[in-house]
Amino acid sequence: MPNNEETSKEWLLNEDEKFSYHVSLIDYRIANLIHVTCPKCGHTLRDR
Repeated sequence: MPNNEETSKEWLLNEDEKFSYHVSLIDYRIANLIHVTCPKCGHTLRDR
């Protein structure tokens, strides 16, 4: 059951990893406009 493995892996992510995972799915053009900021380190994630 390969699908269950992926689901389990996602559930094992801690909050910081979940944040990074979701940020990686954001359209970079939008991220560049809203200047997404990491709540942990304060680093602003922008498209170069």
